[in-house]
Amino acid sequence: MDRCHFILLFLCAIYIAAFQGAMAIKCWHCNSEFDPFCRDPFDNRTAKPKDCSEEEELPHLRGIPATMCRKIRMKIYGEWRYKRDCARLGEPGLGGDERYCIYRSGTFNLHTEYCTCNDKENCNAASQVRGYVGWLGVAVVALVWRSWAI
Repeated sequence: MDRCHFILLFLCAIYIAAFQGAMAIKCWHCNSEFDPFCRDPFDNRTAKPKDCSEEEELPHLRGIPATMCRKIRMKIYGEWRYKRDCARLGEPGLGGDERYCIYRSGTFNLHTEYCTCNDKENCNAASQVRGYVGWLGVAVVALVWRSWAI
């Protein structure tokens, strides 16, 4: 591999990585107190996907963008409530999926579960869309590489 091919391949890889990282994640946005379909098992008929890059900046978290999705499950006085939204803080699970959750219990029968994810669009309960852009970039690099190899 000559130097020109190596530089082009390196620049394409940087471009793909930057483009994937710059894409905003979309998350389901609902609250079971106002929308019964927000409960588990989740039914997205009434929930709306929200582009997390359009989240307003919070005064106490300046400069921290919403880059993950979150599902909060709360048991308040014996009643379970659910909230799905964008998240600024938290730790996504292994591979970014929503199986990593933090559990908190308090007094007066209060229990809370925070689950965060960032592995795909609407990962707080929906299908993947984001990954296709990365694979498209890999295919373009492979085609360019093959055309130069001929």
